[in-house]
Amino acid sequence: MVMAMKGHNGFSPCRMCKITGLRPPDTRGTTHYIPLHRARHPDIAANPTAVKCYDSANLPMRTHQEFLQQGQKVQQARNDAEFERLSRECGIKGVPVISTLASISLPWSFPYDFMHLIFENMIPNLVLLWTGDFKGLDCGREQYQLQPSVWDAIGAATAASGPSLPYAFCSRPVNVANHEKHRMTADSWSFWFQYIAPVVLESRFSHPKFYKHFVDFVKLVRLCLKFDLTQQDISDIRLGFQSWVSKYEEVVTLYYETYIDLYARRKAKRPALVAKTFFGQLQHIFVVRLPLDERLGIPDGKVHIIVAIEPCKITRTNPSLDIHWYKTFERVIYLDVICIQCLVGRVRAPDGGWGIVDRSGDLARAIYAIED
Repeated sequence: MVMAMKGHNGFSPCRMCKITGLRPPDTRGTTHYIPLHRARHPDIAANPTAVKCYDSANLPMRTHQEFLQQGQKVQQARNDAEFERLSRECGIKGVPVISTLASISLPWSFPYDFMHLIFENMIPNLVLLWTGDFKGLDCGREQYQLQPSVWDAIGAATAASGPSLPYAFCSRPVNVANHEKHRMTADSWSFWFQYIAPVVLESRFSHPKFYKHFVDFVKLVRLCLKFDLTQQDISDIRLGFQSWVSKYEEVVTLYYETYIDLYARRKAKRPALVAKTFFGQLQHIFVVRLPLDERLGIPDGKVHIIVAIEPCKITRTNPSLDIHWYKTFERVIYLDVICIQCLVGRVRAPDGGWGIVDRSGDLARAIYAIED
C-alpha cells in the first residue's frame, strides 16, 4: 500500500525486479506463479519475445527513476481500462506519496516482510509439497514426497518434543501432521523449521539431496535472522538464495563450557587448557557454605554452588546447523555452576537418539527489558 503496488499476486509482483508471473495453463485459476524456467508454458511458447528463462543472479532490477516514471504514466491513464492495463504490466498503481521524501529510494528503502514471506508462506508451502497437498501437484519426475505414515511419525515426534523443550524457546509444539497444524503461528513455524525439523526430517526423504536442500534453506534463514551481519554473510545470503531457488526448481538438557587439558594423558607435560563446549543433563545442585578461614584466604560467608551433570555422549554433529546428536550419557561429573552457559532442549530423532536444540549464539532471541 505504501509503495502503491498491485501486490504479491499481480502479473508483475516483485518490487525489486521486473520478473512477470504465469497462471497455471488450462485452468481458470487467477493465482500467478513466478518460475525461473518457463519455456514450456503455452503462453511463453506462443510468444517469441517472451523471456524463456530468468537468471537468478542477473534479474532485471527496478530503479528509482523507472519506478517513478511508470507510476506517473499509470496516473496519467486516460480511462479505467488503460489504468488497469498499465498497472498490470508494471505492477505499480501510481507514484507513492512517500517518494517525495529525498531520503527514500524506491524500492530499496523498504524491508522484506520476512514473517509472511518465509514463516507463513514458504515453509508451510514446503510442507504441502512434501505431503502432496500443494495445489493438486504431484512430484513429477522426482521423489520428494513423504509417505503418509512417515509424515504422521514426524508430526508425532514434533508433538512429543514438548516436554523436553524449555517453554522460553517457544509455545508447546503441536502435531504438524494433523488438525493441530492450523494452530501454528509464524513463531511456531520459525521454531519448528529451525530447530525441530532438522532432527525429525533427517533420513526421512527417499534421497539425501532433498534433506540437504532443506538444510541449505535453514542455514540461509538463520543467516538472515542474525543481529550482526558481516559483508561475507551478506554475500552468502545473496548467492545462497540464488543457488537455492535454482535447485528448488531442479529438485531438558544443558549447554556448559569448561576447560580441558590438551595433554591430559601426558602427566609430565605442562597443562594447556582450552575451552570446550559440552551438553548434559542436570542431576543435582549442591550449595557449599565455607566458614571463615584466614589461613586459606576464605572470607566470611563464602558460598560455592556445585552441580552434578550427566554429560551427553555426542555421537555426531552437523557443524553448519550447530546440531548435536546423542543416545546415551557418560558418568556424572561435578562442576562449578558458573560453567553452565544456558538451557537447551532436545527432540527425539528417527533413530531413537536425541537432537539437541541450542538457541544460544548468533540466533539468541532478543529480550525486551523494562527499565527500572
